[in-house]
Amino acid sequence: IKQIEKKELMDLLDNNYKFELPDGVLEDDFNQIWNRLEQAKKEGSLSFYWVLIMNDYRCPHSQKALRMLEQLTQKNPRLKVVVKQMPILGPNSVIAAKAAVVGHEKQRFAQVSQGLLKERQLNKASISKVLSGVGITSSQAESAFADEAYEEVIKNNYRIAQKLGVQGTPALIIANQDYSKVGFVRDFSDKESLLRLIKNQ
Repeated sequence: IKQIEKKELMDLLDNNYKFELPDGVLEDDFNQIWNRLEQAKKEGSLSFYWVLIMNDYRCPHSQKALRMLEQLTQKNPRLKVVVKQMPILGPNSVIAAKAAVVGHEKQRFAQVSQGLLKERQLNKASISKVLSGVGITSSQAESAFADEAYEEVIKNNYRIAQKLGVQGTPALIIANQDYSKVGFVRDFSDKESLLRLIKNQ
């Protein structure tokens, strides 16, 4: 069943946006969504919408979108969000992206993401301070910043973006619970309009 659902999602994206989507490109995203689906089954709340966002923490528009999505998920538990890091605004964007990946690995993504959004100036020192504030040591941070495995995570996100035709941040892809509607969110002015676009997709 899992592979059937995955194929349906990929086929819908392919049919709607006319790009080649090789098997495995959305594996990580799908696995996250599938795990949430299983949890929703246990909770008896299967009906939900999900949003995949390609993000750069130094992009003001990405910051706005992330804050809106955070507020919306607090009030709308049926809205599920998957964040993929796509740093495009220089070295400090890459460091922030790696910090977010570290946070995800340490099961502290929400805290790291919120900390990064609060920083007025994102640089190596301020990003390390955010990680330190959630219990990730400076040595762990430095190791992650230099680790080729984290570089590969980001490169894979670039490949996903290229396959999806994404050229900037933020990019939001939304779907309803059965993937019968899949599409991009193009423009939104506030969280209410964003929620309407998600639910109407």
